[in-house]
Amino acid sequence: MSLGACRTAQDLTVKFISHQGEFSFIRVKDFNKPHGSDVVLVHKLLKNDVPGREYILATDGLLDGINSNALKQKYPWINIESGFSQYENVGLVEYGYISLESLNKRVQVKPSIFSDLSPDPIIIEGTIDLDASSLFELVTNFDFRDQWNNAPLRFDYEKDRVNRMGTRHVCVFDNETIEFETVTNDFGPNKLVYGERLNDYKFIKEATNYFILEEQDGQTLLT
Repeated sequence: MSLGACRTAQDLTVKFISHQGEFSFIRVKDFNKPHGSDVVLVHKLLKNDVPGREYILATDGLLDGINSNALKQKYPWINIESGFSQYENVGLVEYGYISLESLNKRVQVKPSIFSDLSPDPIIIEGTIDLDASSLFELVTNFDFRDQWNNAPLRFDYEKDRVNRMGTRHVCVFDNETIEFETVTNDFGPNKLVYGERLNDYKFIKEATNYFILEEQDGQTLLT
């Protein structure tokens, strides 16, 4: 299982570490791996004193010759700050960094595709002998869908893609196909929620299935 990757994908952050140096390769079983002091330094730089969770970090050698004023005129959000960190067996390493958090704040969160719930929904509840995170993975990961839903002949979806809001998959039956689109909604704190909206089905104008998971003493109440 991918340990809840579907649930947390929208919260992922990104960091870039840039350094110029020399390295060689060593053979480890069936793989060639880069090796050398500069490779070690890059790994050490992943732990640094840069504030914030999203940034571009570059060691000083890479910043030589960069016209920061011209860069800022073209990209006003860019602000190169100076920093340094102390590492064992390496010493003081100076670097510059550019925060990306201002870009993150510009991203508009897509609202829930289906927000108006039925005043009289069909509700089915049951307790599953599984923790909520594992059950959420079974529900949201299409690779496991046929383990608990054997009604369709098969499920068509994009392999190796994280299931997130807007993702579509198709249930294939004998004489028809039905398309679903992943949606989200808020059913209160301490709950994992996954929703699938029925897309353009001839007999039903609009319908959404929600899976609401609440962990209780190692088990999960599934609604």
